[in-house]
Amino acid sequence: MDIRAFGSDTLPGTYDDLEAADLAVLVGANLAWRHPVPYQRLAAAKAARPAMRVVVIDPRRTARVGAIINRHLAISPPGGSGGSGGPGWGRSPSPASPT
Repeated sequence: MDIRAFGSDTLPGTYDDLEAADLAVLVGANLAWRHPVPYQRLAAAKAARPAMRVVVIDPRRTARVGAIINRHLAISPPGGSGGSGGPGWGRSPSPASPT
């Protein structure tokens, strides 16, 4: 099976940028588990500024991250589970509960 990962394991920008953003888009990351410090800072920023929007693009939806997001876009690679064809393959938007 050919499984590919895209991106890097670094925060693109600064924590200040993340906390000041009006919109945060997380692609393929279980932020609460894989990156707990940015998750905690994002959750605190969202609590302080409820108008902040958080969108997750990932086939999975986790409870902790699900608690702070406004929109979850579950993607499915071509042919079902397995390697990723990249964002956009078979998008299935599922709205999150308003926060």
